[in-house]
Formats: sequence, C-alpha cells, structure tokens
Amino acid sequence: MTIDKQEAFPNIPVISEPTIALFKTISGIAAALVFALGVFVLAAWLFNIRDLEILYLNPIAMKANAALMFVLTGVSLWLLQTKRVNRRTRFFSKTCASIAALIGSLTLVEYLFNIDLGIDQALFRDIPNVLMTPHAGRMSPLTAVNFVLAGTALLLTDVETRKGYRLSQIIAIVWGIISMICFMGYLYNITLLYQQSSFTVMAIHTSLAFTLLSIGVVFARPEEGIMIFFIQDGLGSIMARRILAVVTLTPVITDVIIISGLRAGFYDIPYTMAFHTVIITVVIVIIVLHTALTLNKIDYKQRKSEAETEIVARFPGENPFPVMRVSRGLNVTYVNKSSKPLIDYLGFQKDGDNLYAGKMWADEIAAVLDSGQMRIIEIPVNDRVFQFTIAPMPDSDYVNLYGSDITRLKLMEELLNYEKRKLQNILDSMQDGIYIVNQEYTIEYANPVVIREFGSCNDMKCYSYFHGRMEPCPWCRNPEVYQGVTVRWEFTMTNTGKTYDIIDTPLINQDGSISKLEIFRDITVRKQIENDLRLLSRAIEDSMDDVHIVDMSGKILYANKAAIAMTGYSLEESVGMDVANLANDPAFGRDVIIASVKKEGFWNGEILCKKKDGTLYTAWLIVNLVNDTTGKPVALIGTMRDITMKKAIEEAYHTSEANMRALMNSITESVALIGTDGIFITVNDTFARRFKKESSDIVGAKMVDLLTPDVLESRKKYFDGVISTGSPVHFEDIRGETYFYSNMYPVFNENNKVSGVAVYAVDITEHKKYENYLLRSIREKDMLTREVHHRVKNNLQIVAGLIGLQLNYVTDETYKSMFTETMNRIKSISLVHDKLYRSKGLSEVDLKEYIVNLSKELLNSFCVDSSSVEMTLDIEPVVVGVDIAVPCGLIINELFTNILKYAFPDKRTGKIDISIHYKGGDNFEMVISDNGVGFPADVDFRNTKSLGLHIVNLLVRQIGGTIELDKTYGSKFTINFENHKEQYG
Repeated sequence: MTIDKQEAFPNIPVISEPTIALFKTISGIAAALVFALGVFVLAAWLFNIRDLEILYLNPIAMKANAALMFVLTGVSLWLLQTKRVNRRTRFFSKTCASIAALIGSLTLVEYLFNIDLGIDQALFRDIPNVLMTPHAGRMSPLTAVNFVLAGTALLLTDVETRKGYRLSQIIAIVWGIISMICFMGYLYNITLLYQQSSFTVMAIHTSLAFTLLSIGVVFARPEEGIMIFFIQDGLGSIMARRILAVVTLTPVITDVIIISGLRAGFYDIPYTMAFHTVIITVVIVIIVLHTALTLNKIDYKQRKSEAETEIVARFPGENPFPVMRVSRGLNVTYVNKSSKPLIDYLGFQKDGDNLYAGKMWADEIAAVLDSGQMRIIEIPVNDRVFQFTIAPMPDSDYVNLYGSDITRLKLMEELLNYEKRKLQNILDSMQDGIYIVNQEYTIEYANPVVIREFGSCNDMKCYSYFHGRMEPCPWCRNPEVYQGVTVRWEFTMTNTGKTYDIIDTPLINQDGSISKLEIFRDITVRKQIENDLRLLSRAIEDSMDDVHIVDMSGKILYANKAAIAMTGYSLEESVGMDVANLANDPAFGRDVIIASVKKEGFWNGEILCKKKDGTLYTAWLIVNLVNDTTGKPVALIGTMRDITMKKAIEEAYHTSEANMRALMNSITESVALIGTDGIFITVNDTFARRFKKESSDIVGAKMVDLLTPDVLESRKKYFDGVISTGSPVHFEDIRGETYFYSNMYPVFNENNKVSGVAVYAVDITEHKKYENYLLRSIREKDMLTREVHHRVKNNLQIVAGLIGLQLNYVTDETYKSMFTETMNRIKSISLVHDKLYRSKGLSEVDLKEYIVNLSKELLNSFCVDSSSVEMTLDIEPVVVGVDIAVPCGLIINELFTNILKYAFPDKRTGKIDISIHYKGGDNFEMVISDNGVGFPADVDFRNTKSLGLHIVNLLVRQIGGTIELDKTYGSKFTINFENHKEQYG
C-alpha cells in the first residue's frame, strides 16, 4: 500500500507549500556546495595548489577523480530539482549519476582484485608516496562505496517501494552515516573510524561533501517517502522538526569548538567537560521552552476549535432543513425538528424507541464511511424534491445527513434544461457553423455544421482542429474577443480553399471567464460570384466595344469607356439621355430597333450613328432584352462596334480583288493558288483554258479531280516538297508538243507557316524551239572552229617543216640560227592551236600543260642534254584565252632560246626555272630565270638590237603586263600580267 500524506497521518493536514519549498531550497544549496567543492579541488589539481587540495583542514587531500565525481553528483542533484525536471535534464542527470556509480564500482574492483584499471590518475598525476595514499591518485574504499551509493540513489530518486518508501532517501541516510563516522574519527582523532587497513584514507572535506550530498538527496523530495513525517502539522512532526536538527548538530558543533580549543591549548580536559555540559544543558532548556510555548499555542487553537464545534453542534436543531446522524449499522442517533415530518418518506423504520434507516441508505452510508468522501443523493417527497448530503464524521462510524428542499431548484433546472435543449436544437439546425472555444483554445462545443465540415473535435485545440497547427495561429482574433470586442472578418482556409464570413463575439461564463463564440458561413460561392461579377464589370468597362445599358423607356443607365470615347458624350451626359438620339435617324432607333427588341428579344445589324460633334460613322449594333428572375423585361443592353474603317477596307478589298482578278486574267501565263489540302483557291482564265474549263468550275475543286494520275503523281511530289520545306521549286514538263516551265512558290500566313502554294506556269514551246535551233548552231560552230584550229595547226606545222627542210641547205650559222628561232616561234603558235583543238571550250588553254609541252619541244629543238641543263617548272593550274596563251608561249620561247644561246657557253651545266603563280584577283606572275653567266651589264634589254628581246617587250605590252630583270645571280625575268577570263566566258 502506498504511503499517502493524508492516509499515513490521518486528520493531520500537510503544512504549507513554502515549508516544502524551504526543504527543496536546502537540497539545491547542498547540490551547489558539493559542486563548488569539487570544482575548487579540481582547480587545485589543475594548478598544483596543494592547499586547495586539502582545503587547509588536514594533510590528506581529496583525489582528483573524487572531486570530479562530486562535480557530477552535484550537477545531477541540481537537475533533479522538480522545477528543473524535464526530459532532457532528467537524461543528463541520470548520465552524471551513472558515471559516478561506475567510477566508484571500478575503484572497488581495483581494491578487491588488486589491479590498476588506469582510472586513478587519468586526469592528473599524483605525487608518489603521499601520506596515507598507498595507491597514487586512488580514492579510499569508503569514498568509492559512497559514490556507488550516491550514484544509485540519484538514479532511484523517483523510484518508490510498494509501501511508499523512497530508496534514494534510505541509501542517502546510509552513506550520510558512513560520512559522519569518518568525520567523527577526525574530530576525536580516532584513526580506526576513517582509516581501513593500508588503504587510502577518506579526507575530512570528502566526508563533509558526502554529508551535504546526503542531506541534499533526502531533502530533494520532502513530500515523499520518510520525509512525509517531517512536513505534517501534527505535534510529533513539529517536535521532530524543532528538536532533531538541534540534537543532531549541537553536539557536533560544540565538540568541534571545544576540541579545537583543547588542541590549541586554550583550556584543559576538566574545563572542556564542564563547558560541554553547560552548552548541552542550555540548548536543551531552550528547546524545551520553545516546544512548550508552541504546545500552548496549539492547545489554544484546539480549545478555540472545540468551542466553535460546540456552537456548530447546536446549529442542526435550529436548522430549517433536515439534519440527521446515522451509524454504519443504520441506527439513527439524531434527528432535528425539520427532519421529523420526512421520516416516513425517507424509508426510515421505527423499532420501539429506536429509529433505523431503510435499506436504500445502507449502500450509500457504507460507501461514504469506507471512502471518507461525501456523497449527494436526491429523494422525491410528495410533490417536492430533497437533496441529502451524506458526510462522514471524523474517527467514527457515523455519518451526518444534511437535507435541503431543492424543488424550486429542480423546476428551474428543468426549465433551464428545456431552454438549453431548445437552444441546442436551434444551434444544431442552423446552416451556419457555430463553435465555442475557451481561453486555452480548447473547443467546448461545435454544432453539426462544424462537425460535418471538419470532423469530430473531441476537446481538440482550435488551431489544431481547423488548421492542423501545433501552436496558435498568428492571424487568430481570440485576444481581441477575450478583451470583450466583437469582431467580424473574412478568412480563406488553405486546407479547404474555402472562404468564410466570420463573427467572433465574447461569451461570459458562470465563473466570470470569457469564452469565444464563433459563427461562420461559407461564402466561397458568393465570393466567386462577386469575383466573377467584378471581372465581368471590368471586362465590360474595358471592352473595346461600345456598351450601353438602357431602361425600358429608352433612357441610358450606363455607358462604358468605349461608349464615351465613341459617342463623344461624357458619362454624366450619357446617363438619362434618350439612346435613340445616338442614331443619325432617331426615329429608326425608336420605331425599329427598340420596338423589335421589345417584341423579339433582340436586334442586330448596321446602323448609321452620329457623334456629339456631328461626325457620322457606321456601326454594327447588337441589342438584347434583359429580364429579371420572374421573366419581366427590365432593361436593354446593347453593344456597338465602329465598322467605318472595316467598311472602307471591305470596299477597298473588293475593288482590289476585282483589279487583281482583272490583272490575273490579263496575264497570258497560267496562275493558280492551291491550299495545303490540295483544293484550288483561285485561278486565272489562262489556267482554266488549259483544262478547257471555266475558272468558277476549278475553284473549290481538288487537284486529284483535275489532273490525270501520271501528272498528279509528278506534281504532288513538287507540291508536297514546297509545303514541307517552305522553298520554291522550278521544273519543265511537256504535254504533247507543248513545253511548260512551271514555278511553285510557298504562301505563308501571319504565323510564318505555309498556308498554300502559288503556281505560275509559262508556255515555253517557242522558246524551246529557238533554244534547240541555237544548240544546233553552236554545235555546228564548234565543229567549224575545231576544224579551223586543226587546219591552222597543220598549216603552221607544214611551214615549220618546210623551214626545217630548208635548214638542211643552210650552212651559215647565223642564218641557220635565225631559221631555227623562226621555226620554234611557229611551233609555239601551232602548239596553242593544237591545245585549242583538243580542249572542250575551244577558246581556253590550260597554261600549265601548254608550257610543259612547249619546254620539252624547245629542249628537243636545241638538242640540249638533260644532264647538262636542268629544267624546273613550278606552274599553278590556270586556264587562259588565246590572246594570253600565244604571247606567253612566244615570250617563253624567246627567253628560253636566249638562255640556251648565251647563259651556258662552252657547254657549261646550268639550271633553268620557269614559274607562274597567282597573285590575287586576275593577276599572275611569270618568272623565267637561270644561273648562267648573266645578262651583260652594259646592255639594256628594253633597248637592244636583239629581235628576240624586242619581241618579248612587244608581247608583254600586248598582254598589258610589266617585265623586270634581276641580274644579281644569273638572269631573272619577272613578268606580271592580268588574265581576263570573262572575255572568253
């Protein structure tokens, strides 16, 4: 059975909370002192301050690991204070306690098994052979035992036995006693009390720290365990609180003072004993006097209470309501005057002079006596209702029955319940959502609309129920409502997307507190309609068309911005104006348009209108009748668009179309426009005549209906290609003896997509005939030209042959050389005609091929041994006309001949280089050089009697070139000229 403050000490009330708080404060102070002591000693070890290690008390120092354990246990005890306990602090506190118990256990293992686990000097190195410390840095066995007990007690702080005892308090008392024994050993210099065999000795300040820690753990939960006794208000508890501390501390403090003085030599032993007896006697006298004074105060209060009880005892007899006393055996021992008329109605029975309660009271009275708790029952008596309170009498088997007539109260309660049910039915039947929330944001009531919309609330927080949040909403208006302010506002919920019109009003409860009553209505549809109307109104206002709303009498009710701009009348001028006056013919507006709308419900058509400044314009007008929800006509709405420009464009278009049609029909070529679907959009008369049809018969027809299969297949290929590529195509075709040159062009729309194909076909039959005639003429001319070149070449070769035959009869070397040079000149010209005869173009010569062949002819003509004269040719491929080829051949012939004659006398070996390179544009550079004896320094090659050099200068000027001579190394002639190919294109 669990110990309870009330049940363990019945009829004795618990003292006030401040007293309990005082004990907890003492526990917190003890934790802080233990922590501070551990920190001081750790600081001493850190900075090697020996005096702090022993705190000036005795030569035995507190070990570093012991100091660290005091820090951990001090922190653990501090965090276990109830005002600081939470999930995180509890975990950290238990961790610190576990470490302290673990270190103490490991130290005991070291002592038991004589081993060193390395924990003694893990923090700091201890001085060897320290006084009463056989193991350097190791705490004493008693210290280790106390840390095991302290860690265990801190871990079991909130663990309770079946009988209600706290293990932590019992364990704390055990190590507290151990610590006090050690302290007494130091106080009275009894070594056996603090030293065990050859083990390390517990320091005096260590024993004091353990004593403080023991007090802190015992006082940590003063309202639990054995500490319950000390917080009662009974005489025993008061005596214990006053005497126990004094009796415990007085001898210790007295002995500390006396022994200190005795050791210091201030007095001897007899004086010490006398002083000790006097102090103890004085303390005991003070305690007795103080206790007697307290008992007198308690006795006075008790007497006063008894007097008040006696007064109260007389009260039932004078009480207008029934009062009775009944024992557990149902024996009625007291009945006041007001109870007697009710005896027969309460189930009481008389047995002689004795009165007994009926069986209906047996269970109720037994339950009250067993539980010690009052019970209330209601009993009807005729047309009245009585309420009886069954109250237990302290320390007895009797109960008192206190009755009161609650008939009027029951009637009021029934009326209130009726009104409550009626209000409940009203709230439940309302279409609006209604709920009540208290100041803790808990929902106390929600009507069916709320539950259908959001589900069951079950005392949920409003911010969690409606919004799925873990904390109050930042937009919440509850703080304003709790200040007594009614708030109306709109809100759109993100989780439903709905908009609500909300009224929050304060609701005052019976206890004076304020709850919030909220009524909300789903206005999502209304907001959507309002938004749609707003958009519609904006659309009408910003419409490019003229919009007028007119009443049934024809008066303007509304005009948009476009109407104001179109008519020139301001909004103020427009409203109330007769709408018929906007027409150029007001009678037409009234008698035709408005009358037609009233009869048919609508009218549309063109109308000539007049602006405010008199300007006329044509408009397209649409007028509709507007009915109300009952079908009654209430207004007319008209939209009007200025089509003056459109009419002008249409007329211009029709004129342009007629002109284009006339232009197309005047073209002798066939023209057609075909859509991408293969349907003819338009054709001219020429195109129609090709198929022996009218233009109107072809427009709208498909290509497949007009063209034969073979023609369709070939045209479809070109047609599809134009559409897919967007590029035009051109082709020739023949039909019978008629030739056509056809063109298909893509037609693009405004999106730059092909929307059709334009076909333009030209009859080129006569052109083809003339072309064939020209081709035949050209072929005949080519044949004649080739024949001319062939015959010229043959004639020149005959002349060269004749000169060669004549050389056989010339003995003079001078003449022989002249004939040879002439023959070579003729051969160079003949070679040009041979190349022209064999070429395809008949007018152009491959200059590279020509010079290669010419150089070979010249070497053969002069019988030059290739081993004595090396020929190098570096000629770029170039095609030239006859007017360039012949002069270039003759220039090379003359310079080559001149080199062979003069550059290498006495059969000297040498080298001849001929090169032709392109220099950009039409410019070329021809270089003829040798490494011979060189050109005479006193000879000007431009003014010489040599026929060959004279011919070279003439030929250079003929081709529009320039010639330069470099005499640095042999001779090097550089000739620059232009090749105008277009002359021969």
